[in-house]
Parts: sequence; C-alpha cells; structure tokens
Amino acid sequence: MKSNKGITIISLLVYIIVLSIVIGTISILMKYFYRNEKESAIAENSSGQYSRLISYITDDVNSEKITNVDIVNSNSNTEPEEDPELNSSETSGEDINLTFNDSTVHEYKFSENKIYNIVKNINGTTVKKIEICSDVTNALFKYDSEAKKITLYIKINNKVYTDVFIVK
Repeated sequence: MKSNKGITIISLLVYIIVLSIVIGTISILMKYFYRNEKESAIAENSSGQYSRLISYITDDVNSEKITNVDIVNSNSNTEPEEDPELNSSETSGEDINLTFNDSTVHEYKFSENKIYNIVKNINGTTVKKIEICSDVTNALFKYDSEAKKITLYIKINNKVYTDVFIVK
C-alpha cells in the first residue's frame, strides 16, 4: 500500500467546510456588534443634541435681561407622548422668542426636523443662525406667563425629552 503524504481532495473539502463555518460565525458576530454600536451611537447623538439645546436655552433663560417671551406657531403641534392641557395663562407652539432689553431676539425655531437658534437684532435682521438639533420628529414649547415657566417637549431619534425652565 502506498501512503498519501499530501493534501487529498477529502482533506481539502474538510478544510474548505471548516473555514466557511468559521468565517460565517465571525461575520454573524461582527454584524451583531456593529448593529449594537450603531444603536448606541444614535442614542449618544440624541443625548448630546438635547444637552446642547438645554445649554443654549438655560443660558438665555438665566439672563436677567429678558423682557418678553413669545410663543410662535401656537398650537400647531402636540406633545410627543400626549396632548397637553393648557391653563388660561399658558400658550404653546413650535417656536419660542426671547426678547432682551438690548432689543435682540433669540428665537428657537423647529423647522424641517431641526431646531435652530436664530439671533436677530433690533431691526429684525438675522445676526446668526445655529443648527442645534437634527433628527427632531416633534418639538413643543409651552409658556406659563403667570408662573414665568417654559416647558419643553422634544422627540429626537424617537427618544422623548421634557424639561422645565423658570424665567428670571
């Protein structure tokens, strides 16, 4: 009998089958990890955008130079999770304008699934326009003139955020 000391067709087939099983297993695991990484990146992005919006609004609301708060586009939207009940002193809408004693207006505008911070000067011309949030599916501002309280309802990447600000 002759001994075979090389690669036979049977051993080659076994190598190919084992190699394809290993590659398939690795690709399934990589697909799982990439999908989870993408979902966590979206969640981090939503939280980062919301934090940025909150920092802008907090800066403006904590200023003692605010003379007027106006809601624009009244009642053209609803809260992301429920329909708000408004008191007689409350108004709600997609945009809010904060007027300062130097006659500048800081407008937070919900448009085309984005929230912008628009700063206008005394004659109404836009000084700067900054995109704060993107992928916003819903945004609503409520203002209670008696309590001097702004309530924000926002939905970014299907995650709902709510916050309340007291105007000085």
